[in-house]
Amino acid sequence: MNFRKIVAHLAYSPAMIWHLAAYDAKIKHDRSNNLKIILFAVLNLLIIAMAISVNNNSPLSLNTPGLNTKPTSTSLSRHLLINQDSQINNFSQNNFFNGINDNSELVRIYQHFNINNTSVTKMTLAQSPTIQTSCVEINFSPLNNIGQITINRDLAVYAHHCQKQYYGLAINGHNGNNFTILNNGNLLLNNVALNTTQPLAFQINVVNSTTNTQSPLYVNPGQSLKYTITATNTSQEILSDVVKINLSDIAEYAHILNNSLNSDQTIYWQINNLRPRQSLTYDIYIKTNHLFSSNPLNVNSPTSHDCQLTLSIGNATNTVKASCSPLKQVELLTHQYLTPSRHDYKILISILLCLLLVVMFKILHIARINFISKEIRIIRHNINQGII
Repeated sequence: MNFRKIVAHLAYSPAMIWHLAAYDAKIKHDRSNNLKIILFAVLNLLIIAMAISVNNNSPLSLNTPGLNTKPTSTSLSRHLLINQDSQINNFSQNNFFNGINDNSELVRIYQHFNINNTSVTKMTLAQSPTIQTSCVEINFSPLNNIGQITINRDLAVYAHHCQKQYYGLAINGHNGNNFTILNNGNLLLNNVALNTTQPLAFQINVVNSTTNTQSPLYVNPGQSLKYTITATNTSQEILSDVVKINLSDIAEYAHILNNSLNSDQTIYWQINNLRPRQSLTYDIYIKTNHLFSSNPLNVNSPTSHDCQLTLSIGNATNTVKASCSPLKQVELLTHQYLTPSRHDYKILISILLCLLLVVMFKILHIARINFISKEIRIIRHNINQGII
């Protein structure tokens, strides 16, 4: 029975008092449920807002920090493949391949990997490359390579394990396998057949010196770690080489005790006259910061400030998780499960609007319930006073 009928019959039917009490209990229960729904909706609104804020408001821009995609002496291209806003706005597969025709060396390399206007079925722009599990990067750098790939008699490139993070614009494509072209021309590929193997095989061991723990999964602020890098000569010749060790990811959460970093957060390990099957070790001592950084994740560097200390050298990778704050852990979970792609924004905004409508509707419903509750209190007061 609704409220109007109860009030209409109340004057000449005392039994309606019990109906009034039951109706009052019902709307109080409804108000409690509505408050729970509003709380749930608000939490979802916050999560979606955080997911959108983690991603950049401008997915495609030439103004992003191109630290890893700037051309260098070892990149496949000596200039940016995309260097004007018009190339972004009017990007197409035909325009891209027409634009690199003048670089015959780059064209030959791409054709070696079956990347040409005929074989590629789809090419799209992306702001941060997506790293696959079996990813290798192709460039001209022999340092820390995992294999050489011969294009022809006069041209060879080198394969490397993909870095932990990349910045700036990139091009995603598909030619039977997925590939990514960085803005400096370098390729990120899967399932690459290597003609030779890296003569140096690496192993990375970590000890938490503070807790005396081998291969720690986590590290806390203010603790000390010892990294032992072992290089083994797997070739049949005496080997001399320079190993580049990139510590930029570790430097986000720690400082190096026994080495001075170069400006690009690297150090160099000189290996001289290493005989076949012999090994050398190199130790790096670090101490984690007393307070771990709470810097937010960024779309241009999706794995930077991710509460992990990762070191990769040649075929070896080691990751130790940093015990970050609970708020930072929530951000990481949000980024992992709710990070939208460029095409997901419309869906997220639609969900956002629907949740806002739900919240508004429930607030209006609660306002009506409060108004009826006030009327019921007045009616009960009048009954107790003998007015009704």
